[in-house]
Amino acid sequence: MKEIRNGTAKLVIVAVDASENTRKKISDKGQHYEVLVAVHFTKMELSHAIGKERTICTIIDKGFAKKFRELLSI
Repeated sequence: MKEIRNGTAKLVIVAVDASENTRKKISDKGQHYEVLVAVHFTKMELSHAIGKERTICTIIDKGFAKKFRELLSI
């Protein structure tokens, strides 16, 4: 959430199996601060890709976020 508020987040990925409260909270913050929030992947898939157990992944690199959006078609 800190990265969303301070403007460094370029893309936020939330696991599809995150709690409804978590998805809503992040989605609302994303809308307020004009950051794209994508609900993709499961917690297990996201955690495996990152190497740590996670429900939310914030991408702060502009180029990486752009390419990721292209690959996900969002």
